[in-house]
This record gives sequence, structure tokens and C-alpha cells, in this order.
Amino acid sequence: MPQESDDTSYALCCEALAAFDARDRLGRIAAPVLAIWGEHDLVTPESSAREIADGVQHGRAAGIADASHLSPVDDPQAVIRLPTEFFAAGR
Repeated sequence: MPQESDDTSYALCCEALAAFDARDRLGRIAAPVLAIWGEHDLVTPESSAREIADGVQHGRAAGIADASHLSPVDDPQAVIRLPTEFFAAGR
């Protein structure tokens, strides 16, 4: 959990991820992708999830109401339900 992470290492990881941009390669991804965003996520909002879902070959985006960037903490049941439904439907 983030609260158990070393603050400096977590910050460095966030900086590295912020600088990493693979959007030009999304079209190469053929595996099914479910991009999930939290309603109150300011770091990776709905527009980012939709860009990913639209960019890959077989993508879908789904939101979680009343969740932030840490959706698994805010609504763990939704984080379990959405991928389960996605993969059960075969995309």
C-alpha cells in the first residue's frame, strides 16, 4: 500500500512514470485492455483512460464513482468487478 512505501522511492517512481510516454505505441497492443479511472482522479483522469482504450486494438474504458487515483483503496469491490466483467465478456 502507498502508506507503507518509502516516500523518496515512491516520489522517484512517480517522476519516472510522469516522464514516460508510450502513446505512440498503443496501436501495437493487441491484448484486451481495460483502462479504469476514478471519478476524482486528477493524475489519470477519464480523458487519459479513454485515450488508452481508444489507442489500443481492443480497449474499453470504465470509471469508478467516488474514487480517486487509488481506486483499489477507495472501492476495491469495483476494481475486482470491472475487470472480471470485462474479461468474462471476452472484451
